[in-house]
Amino acid sequence: MKFFFFSSFLSLFFQDESKLLETVNISVVVDSKEGPRFPVLKNANFLGLLDVAQTLKDALSNAPQVPDVAGSFRISDFGGSGVTSASEILDTVSASALSISAPRKVPQIQEDGSIKFSTVATLTLSADARTVDPEVAERFLLTIQKLLASPTTLL
Repeated sequence: MKFFFFSSFLSLFFQDESKLLETVNISVVVDSKEGPRFPVLKNANFLGLLDVAQTLKDALSNAPQVPDVAGSFRISDFGGSGVTSASEILDTVSASALSISAPRKVPQIQEDGSIKFSTVATLTLSADARTVDPEVAERFLLTIQKLLASPTTLL
């Protein structure tokens, strides 16, 4: 399965106009022993999941310690530091940003009245409404939720 993107995420608002992009470059914020790293997955909309994993692994070793402005979509994982909720402010080149919180156990009451603990994480999407319709952003998050609930569908 190719890394999916809704067409709205292939655009940016730049110099007072919407610009359609041919590719998506994903800037990923990763914490490391040396401090944060900012690898960029170029042409991510043409990569399969295994390609994304390998490209990210390769890019991480050479990733700069300052943000790279090449990412039109940004993913920030705040889970390593234990943050349970985060929301990003978009910069001038990112049409949207996905924040991932630390996983945590929460109780869920089952139909039979028993309590089961599930692991959940909060995902927050910040999107430029000039290029990404809020309904499309909602569908995007729902799609990610479904994919994470059944990760084998990504293979």
